[in-house]
Amino acid sequence: MTHPCGWPRKNARASYSGRSTAPLKDFRKLIEDLQGEGRFVSARGFLQSILLHSGYLDMLMNRDSSEDTARADNLRELVNAMAEGSERGETLTDFPRPRRPSQ
Repeated sequence: MTHPCGWPRKNARASYSGRSTAPLKDFRKLIEDLQGEGRFVSARGFLQSILLHSGYLDMLMNRDSSEDTARADNLRELVNAMAEGSERGETLTDFPRPRRPSQ
């Protein structure tokens, strides 16, 4: 059963191959693990964990482009800024949530 726009309905049972769902399951597990970890580590530690477990920083460092090198440098700078904030006693909850664009 599909939604009028063609998407499968939420409660519909769709059959997808294991090959197509494996990356989604891995991503879901990563997010769930990070959610649990985020409660127990500093902001800096949380960001470092995201970068480590996602493999994003490693991917950038293994590419041979100035843009990717700059991105990796920016991420390291962000980790250092978060460490400085942690030293001042700041936590992730101290930052306001971004506003949603008005419709």
